[in-house]
Amino acid sequence: MSDEQLKLEAHEYAERIWEDAVKDIASLVAIRSVEDMDHAEPGKPYGPAPFEALQKAVDIAARMGMDAHNCEGRIGYAADRHDRPHRHRARGHGLELRPL
Repeated sequence: MSDEQLKLEAHEYAERIWEDAVKDIASLVAIRSVEDMDHAEPGKPYGPAPFEALQKAVDIAARMGMDAHNCEGRIGYAADRHDRPHRHRARGHGLELRPL
Protein backbone atom coordinates (compact mmCIF):
# COMPACT_ATOMS: atom_id res chain seq x y z
CA MET A 1 0.00 0.00 0.00
CA SER A 2 1.37 3.39 -0.92
CA ASP A 3 1.79 6.18 1.61
CA GLU A 4 -0.90 8.20 -0.15
CA GLN A 5 -3.37 5.31 0.01
CA LEU A 6 -2.58 4.78 3.69
CA LYS A 7 -3.14 8.50 4.39
CA LEU A 8 -6.44 8.41 2.51
CA GLU A 9 -7.65 5.35 4.44
CA ALA A 10 -6.59 6.92 7.75
CA HIS A 11 -8.44 10.13 6.91
CA GLU A 12 -11.57 8.22 5.89
CA TYR A 13 -11.43 6.18 9.09
CA ALA A 14 -11.04 9.31 11.21
CA GLU A 15 -14.05 10.86 9.48
CA ARG A 16 -16.16 7.74 10.15
CA ILE A 17 -15.36 7.49 13.86
CA TRP A 18 -14.99 11.19 14.69
CA GLU A 19 -18.28 11.64 16.54
CA ASP A 20 -17.79 8.48 18.62
CA ALA A 21 -14.20 9.45 19.41
CA VAL A 22 -15.30 12.87 20.65
CA LYS A 23 -18.02 11.26 22.82
CA ASP A 24 -15.51 8.75 24.21
CA ILE A 25 -13.02 11.48 25.07
CA ALA A 26 -15.77 13.57 26.68
CA SER A 27 -16.86 10.59 28.79
CA LEU A 28 -13.28 10.11 30.00
CA VAL A 29 -12.48 13.72 30.83
CA ALA A 30 -15.80 14.03 32.68
CA ILE A 31 -14.38 11.70 35.34
CA ARG A 32 -12.39 13.61 37.94
CA SER A 33 -9.69 10.96 38.18
CA VAL A 34 -7.81 12.14 41.24
CA GLU A 35 -5.97 9.78 43.55
CA ASP A 36 -7.96 9.19 46.74
CA MET A 37 -5.93 6.90 48.96
CA ASP A 38 -8.44 7.27 51.82
CA HIS A 39 -10.90 5.28 49.71
CA ALA A 40 -8.44 2.88 48.08
CA GLU A 41 -9.32 -0.79 48.28
CA PRO A 42 -8.31 -4.02 46.57
CA GLY A 43 -8.93 -3.63 42.85
CA LYS A 44 -9.15 0.17 43.24
CA PRO A 45 -5.66 0.97 44.54
CA TYR A 46 -5.88 4.69 43.70
CA GLY A 47 -9.49 5.17 44.80
CA PRO A 48 -12.85 5.01 43.06
CA ALA A 49 -12.52 7.79 40.45
CA PRO A 50 -9.23 6.58 38.91
CA PHE A 51 -10.75 3.09 38.78
CA GLU A 52 -13.84 4.46 37.03
CA ALA A 53 -11.70 6.24 34.43
CA LEU A 54 -9.54 3.16 33.86
CA GLN A 55 -12.56 0.90 33.50
CA LYS A 56 -14.23 3.37 31.11
CA ALA A 57 -11.13 3.29 28.89
CA VAL A 58 -11.04 -0.52 28.98
CA ASP A 59 -14.76 -0.63 28.10
CA ILE A 60 -14.22 1.73 25.15
CA ALA A 61 -11.37 -0.42 23.84
CA ALA A 62 -13.49 -3.58 24.21
CA ARG A 63 -16.38 -1.91 22.38
CA MET A 64 -13.96 -1.14 19.55
CA GLY A 65 -13.29 -4.87 19.23
CA MET A 66 -10.01 -4.97 21.11
CA ASP A 67 -8.96 -7.56 23.68
CA ALA A 68 -9.03 -5.18 26.66
CA HIS A 69 -7.96 -5.83 30.24
CA ASN A 70 -8.06 -4.03 33.58
CA CYS A 71 -5.15 -5.32 35.67
CA GLU A 72 -6.32 -5.03 39.26
CA GLY A 73 -7.15 -1.34 38.81
CA ARG A 74 -3.51 -0.40 38.35
CA ILE A 75 -3.17 -0.42 34.57
CA GLY A 76 -5.23 -1.35 31.56
CA TYR A 77 -4.20 -2.46 28.12
CA ALA A 78 -5.84 -3.42 24.86
CA ALA A 79 -4.61 -5.36 21.87
CA ASP A 80 -6.11 -5.81 18.45
CA ARG A 81 -7.85 -9.18 18.20
CA HIS A 82 -6.98 -9.51 14.52
CA ASP A 83 -3.70 -10.66 13.08
CA ARG A 84 -3.14 -7.71 10.76
CA PRO A 85 -0.07 -5.74 9.81
CA HIS A 86 0.88 -3.17 12.45
CA ARG A 87 -0.03 -0.15 10.33
CA HIS A 88 -3.68 -1.24 10.43
CA ARG A 89 -3.79 -1.43 14.20
CA ALA A 90 -3.99 2.32 14.76
CA ARG A 91 -7.77 2.09 15.05
CA GLY A 92 -8.33 4.08 18.19
CA HIS A 93 -6.96 6.92 20.18
CA GLY A 94 -3.86 6.59 22.33
CA LEU A 95 -4.64 7.13 25.98
CA GLU A 96 -2.75 7.08 29.20
CA LEU A 97 -4.69 7.60 32.41
CA ARG A 98 -2.85 8.37 35.61
CA PRO A 99 -4.26 9.57 38.89
CA LEU A 100 -3.13 13.08 39.81
